[in-house]
Amino acid sequence: MARRQQDKIDQQLQIISPDVYDITLTPASGGAFLGSGDELYDQNTTTELTYNGVAYPATILTQFNKPTLVGRVSVRGGTNPIRGMTVSVVGVNGALTNVLVLAPGTSQAGADSGNFTPIMASGLLVTLNDVAGRATSISGISVLKVVETKTTVTTITAEVDNTPDKPLFVQDQGQVAIEEISPSDSELINAVSGNLAELFDKDIATEVQWAGDVGDGLLVTFKSPLLIARIGLHGGTLGLPNTIEVIVTDIDGNPHMVCSWGGEAPDLVPGKDSGNFKVVEEGPGSSPILAKSVTIIDNVGIGRDWTISEVIIYKVIETK
Repeated sequence: MARRQQDKIDQQLQIISPDVYDITLTPASGGAFLGSGDELYDQNTTTELTYNGVAYPATILTQFNKPTLVGRVSVRGGTNPIRGMTVSVVGVNGALTNVLVLAPGTSQAGADSGNFTPIMASGLLVTLNDVAGRATSISGISVLKVVETKTTVTTITAEVDNTPDKPLFVQDQGQVAIEEISPSDSELINAVSGNLAELFDKDIATEVQWAGDVGDGLLVTFKSPLLIARIGLHGGTLGLPNTIEVIVTDIDGNPHMVCSWGGEAPDLVPGKDSGNFKVVEEGPGSSPILAKSVTIIDNVGIGRDWTISEVIIYKVIETK
């Protein structure tokens, strides 16, 4: 008799300075920051960002170069301890998820959120909210990127074939690059500016724009089939329609709707995340998908200009 067990391991890498697009410091009236914010991700414990604490609240907003799957955050103090604060992950859709909360009056050397359910993030917001007159220093923020590993383990008895009836899947941090896309078989549909490469350059400062007509979008065709399991879209300067649908076509030509419109009033949103493709035990819906192309399309027509700055397609490594 065989028994299957699903294991999940989070292997994590850290956000560092090259992963950061911009840091915005917003003090309260009368308050002031000492430092630029670059100190937070330079991996140097001798540099720090200090807030004088004359008045609260004050905020530190970090914007990543591209949507990134994150699963843990820690904050380290400096010359002054860290004080009351709330650390929130900014989802690719603009939603804030509080992952670390320290009450006003807190004084400690550092704090750690612990592991949380991975979030496709566009940035991090730290809200300093302490008792007026107390300065706080931050010498580093660690934002851990997630590499999600999934394995199927079979426990066997003697003389039973130990070949798993399902393959082992390892989802690494690898993302589809422009070099893996066929330019002749891919297209921007009705785009008014930009090019396909700008959607895969890991730079949210570059983007493609559409006018908001029915059928606007893009087709991404791979040079060879790729095993993929999650797709994220960053909406750029204008945002993208919530009516966007993302369809993955597998190697047999079967379409899989991995991100759909929920029927809410059409509007522009900061981004979209498919989440991990749903596991279906049998048939064409199984996750991950051995894909030959991805279609991103607005079949409703938002009626106004919209943009995408980054398309993140997570690849999967299959092991047996």
